[in-house]
Amino acid sequence: MDAPLITGGTVIGTVNTASSEPEPYRPRDRELLERVASLMAAHIERFRLVNELRGALDEARRNAARMEREASVLRSIVEGTAG
Repeated sequence: MDAPLITGGTVIGTVNTASSEPEPYRPRDRELLERVASLMAAHIERFRLVNELRGALDEARRNAARMEREASVLRSIVEGTAG
């Protein structure tokens, strides 16, 4: 038995179960597996978004540091020409 991992309308994987018993699963088992798959997909998406945000934050920090260095150079130039 398997259930899709769906996030944003896109299937990103599946959760599979197996048994050596013939017909081991009841309808309730399928419902439970689908709920678990839904929760797993939500957590996977949340993890992906957190990583994306961390990357954006790192880039923003690098840009801020670069801009501060450039501002420092400009201040030095302005102070040098004012004196």
